[in-house]
Amino acid sequence: KKSATSKPEKKQANKIAAEVKEVEKSDQEKKTAAEAPSEQQPKEESGYNPGKARYDPIEDASWSSGQPVPYLALAKTFEAIEATPGRLRILELLCNFLRSVRLLSPKDLLPCVYLCLNQLAPAYEAVELGVGDSVLIKAMALSTGSTVDKIRQRAQVVGDLGAVSESLRSRQAVMCQPKPLTVAGVFQRLREVSKIQSLLVSCRQCEAKYLIRSLSGRLRIGLAELSVLSALGHAFVRSPNLKTPDASRGQSADSWKRRQDEAALLVRTAYCRCPNYDLLVLTTRKRKDADAGSIKVQVCVFVFDILYYNGESLVEKSLRQRRKVLRDGFNFAETEQAGHFALAKWQDCSDTEEIQVFLDEAIRGNCEGLMLKALDTEATYEIAKRSHSWLKLKKDYVDGVGDTLDLVVVGGYHGTGKRAGKLGGFLLACYNPDDEEYQTVCKIGTGFSDEDLDAFTRDLAEHRVAAPKPYVRCGGASNADVWFDPAIVWEVKAADLSLSPAYMAAIGLADPRRGVSLRFPRFVRRREDKRPEEATTAAQLAEMYSSQEVVKSAAATAGGQNEDEDYY
Repeated sequence: KKSATSKPEKKQANKIAAEVKEVEKSDQEKKTAAEAPSEQQPKEESGYNPGKARYDPIEDASWSSGQPVPYLALAKTFEAIEATPGRLRILELLCNFLRSVRLLSPKDLLPCVYLCLNQLAPAYEAVELGVGDSVLIKAMALSTGSTVDKIRQRAQVVGDLGAVSESLRSRQAVMCQPKPLTVAGVFQRLREVSKIQSLLVSCRQCEAKYLIRSLSGRLRIGLAELSVLSALGHAFVRSPNLKTPDASRGQSADSWKRRQDEAALLVRTAYCRCPNYDLLVLTTRKRKDADAGSIKVQVCVFVFDILYYNGESLVEKSLRQRRKVLRDGFNFAETEQAGHFALAKWQDCSDTEEIQVFLDEAIRGNCEGLMLKALDTEATYEIAKRSHSWLKLKKDYVDGVGDTLDLVVVGGYHGTGKRAGKLGGFLLACYNPDDEEYQTVCKIGTGFSDEDLDAFTRDLAEHRVAAPKPYVRCGGASNADVWFDPAIVWEVKAADLSLSPAYMAAIGLADPRRGVSLRFPRFVRRREDKRPEEATTAAQLAEMYSSQEVVKSAAATAGGQNEDEDYY
């Protein structure tokens, strides 16, 4: 029996049914949207964080499967790495990013690796980034509406063109947002330097900072090549999704770490055997043939080892065995005479006295030192490993061979990259008591800890002057960013001394036109016990230069005429 239904009730029922259908329709639309291709559902890119706890390479990525990797994600990774001091944490950050790239956009893995290394191609192809600051500043001015002078002034204060670019872009309003940058697009444009301006216009957030640094060839985020190789290895053994169990989930911490280390070693070994990321990561590339007719410099290749011969790997053989294959396989008597292909000079030594004699001979021959290698025991070729079977012996490692001097700080250079905001290099001088003046010797930027640079920047501030004092003789080294009244003395060690027209130390004593300079100077310590007038004198510097075995032998060979090479 049908129940009677009033018109109002029927009307209300229809209304409810319509609302239910509307809800069902909305739910279906949401479901369809969730199942739609990734390009229809872009993720939020600006919040990408490769350091997120329990990072999921799929869920926590700022792009979806099949989409190109946003350059902003790489820039955010650089930003996180730059702010991280620990190597293991840096490895984790880069590994997380590369895991996402491998799973979501594998075609972009190669450009990502190259941009992490600030490279565009294998090292042997000599395709280098290194756009001059003047070109970059002009491009920044055109793309941001600022002026060249303002950008230069700001760069001197900040010490980092990348940070200046990021600041300018963040303050610039645009009528319509440009298309977001992708890693593949940036990598391709970097090969076409003429399009720098269009890249800068499209930058968002920290992209401008790292793009400018990449262009200048000074990425400086503390990411070493070995870390990139290790992270690449880790990215291929880590679970794609931590929410999905796999065989690695039940492993102990030690066995899991061992598995990651083995993967990292495999990648490093593969790269050492074939130093080409194109082959290692994705694909093959034909090398361009060199035109032998265009080579003007006569080159002689000095061979010291052999790893592969007639289809056989020799890395597991001892050095004595490898050396025999080398001597038997090539006619060095003929090639050495032609000056094209020669065997490096070697000597079998059994005690330290023999090594010392051979080291002295190497130094007299204008070499920087020796490589000591095990001959028979543990003498295999260790690829991508540090080994005590090979030791480097340089003359400045040995007491009494390197030259230690006490020099005065007279100038400074603004730091860039990690050293931005403080002094990163310094101009040093010796003292000439005869003329009562300080004479420039060299620039120095190595041997300092971050704490040293902070302290010296602070301590030298009270000695800052507008221009070099009349009693500071600069010569060609007059381009310091800041100048100091001679007050602070540092002890400095160097590989050796050479002549240079850029510096004024001992000019007229060692050479009539050139001063004495230091090769590979490095900071040792501050000499608070010495006054500036007690620094190494010009006469002492000239004597140290002339007493070098290299200079003596060169002078004897040239019949008394000094043919020392200029160093700038």
